[in-house]
Amino acid sequence: FSSKVRKSIQEAFERQQNQRQQEAWQKRVDLAKKAVALYKAGKTVEAVKSFKDYLALLESRYGVPTGGLRPSLFDKKKDAGEILLIAGMYWDMAKVYDHMKGHVNDLRMCLNKFIEFSVDRPHVIMASEALRKYAASDASVNKEDIRRAHEVISKTLTKCFIATAVFGPNSIEVNILRTFRDTQLTQNALGRIFIEAYYTISPPIAAILEQSPKASQLVRKILHAIVRRIKINE
Repeated sequence: FSSKVRKSIQEAFERQQNQRQQEAWQKRVDLAKKAVALYKAGKTVEAVKSFKDYLALLESRYGVPTGGLRPSLFDKKKDAGEILLIAGMYWDMAKVYDHMKGHVNDLRMCLNKFIEFSVDRPHVIMASEALRKYAASDASVNKEDIRRAHEVISKTLTKCFIATAVFGPNSIEVNILRTFRDTQLTQNALGRIFIEAYYTISPPIAAILEQSPKASQLVRKILHAIVRRIKINE
């Protein structure tokens, strides 16, 4: 084939691939919408089936067995929305299995996946708060499993809750603030009092910031100024 013909074939192949990817994405979107609508309507069994159908499409796409999806299969930036959606699906399924007799193992699997798809992600604080609140509520049945899940995910947090919410868990800013906390604030009584107070009030604030872009932007500017001051004084 001439180079012109080869180029034409390649372009046609790429168009076909893009079309297939778009169709697969649309199919997943439709399933996700259906599952969420069923869950909100209280049709939990049907919702779980739709959640599973969604996950099965992804498992087929990545060539992994049932339950084999893991964050490393996805691009953290390009697939951020899908990673968040998957975490949300496992959380909703966990709450359904929590109320179904004989499904403790399914509950634990979903909790483990919820944690796996939340750790080191921008929504990790929201995930931690969701587990904490659910464990403390009358709605939870298997409270010990929920509490253990909360303990696991809370141990992955840097404790710089607000900075994590606005910058991300692995950001330079969070590392600078964490270092300042460990090397400066912990060395005096007033600093330690501040840290304890911060740990008490910051998780719910961080959860709000994750859902409020405007407030998050304002706090980001304030923290940037603090980080600059810390770097100047180093």
